[in-house]
Amino acid sequence: MKRRQTLLGAITRLVRARRGATAVEYALIAALIALAALTAIAQVASQTTGLWSDVNGQVSSAVANP
Repeated sequence: MKRRQTLLGAITRLVRARRGATAVEYALIAALIALAALTAIAQVASQTTGLWSDVNGQVSSAVANP
């Protein structure tokens, strides 16, 4: 319980302080950039999976019908 109060107090002081507010703003910006990067990577991964599925089908077809 003591640790929770200490952590809560630290967060409260961080948010109230001007430098803390700037740190929180930078953390939010970094989180949004990370979210955008993960979304982009997920889209690329989906397209790449589809591409390799097509390649697999064509290679399998070529091997089956020489």
